Amino acid sequence: MIDFLLSIEEHKEEYDSRQAWKIRYPLSTILFLVFTCQLAGIETWKEMEDFIEMDESVLGE
Repeated sequence: MIDFLLSIEEHKEEYDSRQAWKIRYPLSTILFLVFTCQLAGIETWKEMEDFIEMDESVLGE
């Protein structure tokens, strides 16, 4: 998984078509958080938001 996330950072121009001024978080961070939430059995965006806010000190800011 870590290799996948690192490869995304290396090739982010190919995968991430967001406008630079709108980017708040790197794509690899978003994908890592989504993957972590899936492992935790989280199913909705609201649950994902709550989980990330609850564990912000562990997951990073």
